[in-house]
Amino acid sequence: MSIGATILPSHADLTEEAAIRKALDDLCKAMIAADKAGLEARVSNQLKFGHANGRVENKSEFVGAIDSRKVIYKSITVGDVAISFAGNNAIAHYPLSVEAEAGGKVISLGLHSMTVWLKDGGAWRLLAYQSVKA
Repeated sequence: MSIGATILPSHADLTEEAAIRKALDDLCKAMIAADKAGLEARVSNQLKFGHANGRVENKSEFVGAIDSRKVIYKSITVGDVAISFAGNNAIAHYPLSVEAEAGGKVISLGLHSMTVWLKDGGAWRLLAYQSVKA
């Protein structure tokens, strides 16, 4: 390979990238709909969900906060997603805008987010999430 050569992703990588983008979209839709079954199907049992304020939740805490309406997601807008692969894991990072309500307060956040996805039983499941305020 010469310097400056472009390496194109393989067809398999493009297929997996599309699957991850769909998994992320499905997760956001489940969060907005407060769909407990949908959330549980899309996140790993080992989930670590790190909020921009430093709070970290496991799967039951993350799903429980949404299911109980402790947090109500009004909208989630994902910007351009960059994806890379590491074995059975994929790392995605992207800008994110969130409109939510928690404790009676309206929350509007611009975030930079990074997610780690685990290929589990043929499906991509969220293993880790971390965001920082933009």
